[in-house]
Amino acid sequence: MKHHVKEFELILDPAAERKIWCWTVASKIEISGLGVLESSRGHLAIPNKVWLPSQAGSFGHTELDDDAVAELQVKCAKAGQRLGFHFHSHGRMEAFFSGLDDLNFSRLSKFGTPFVAAVFNVHGQVQWRVCTSNQTLIEWKSVIEGEDPSKDELAAAAAEVKLAVREDSWLADLPKWFGGPQRTSRRRFSE
Repeated sequence: MKHHVKEFELILDPAAERKIWCWTVASKIEISGLGVLESSRGHLAIPNKVWLPSQAGSFGHTELDDDAVAELQVKCAKAGQRLGFHFHSHGRMEAFFSGLDDLNFSRLSKFGTPFVAAVFNVHGQVQWRVCTSNQTLIEWKSVIEGEDPSKDELAAAAAEVKLAVREDSWLADLPKWFGGPQRTSRRRFSE
């Protein structure tokens, strides 16, 4: 799919878009993933190089495993490519950037600039953002065109999600939702 927004052109490989949508629909919880971003003077392209790294997820958040992200960075660097695309799912909710998404995208934008972030939902709605460092340059919404994912596509996607995503209990999100302390390890808590 091709997006022309102001001075930017973003080309998302249709196979990558389909893969992300299938993962989103097949997952019962929120998921995150990363992809390669190619950029040249306002022309941005996301090829069919998107991954679901190891992560923990629940109905209210997703957290990528730092070691898995580092491994992907090394893999891409060896191939002369750059991780510059982060996607995240919101299940049946609207596609929007939450405060937690903003924090994650800000952290991940350190991979280099520009950086593209997207939030997908099961209805095929996508919220897009192009960033440099901690600044959003442009944001827009789109809808995925085409047929809904098939049963076969969803079965394959569910198997991939099951391998990559460790489900956290929704109870782990309660302190965050009600303003209490964030979940942390004993060692970090005692420091």
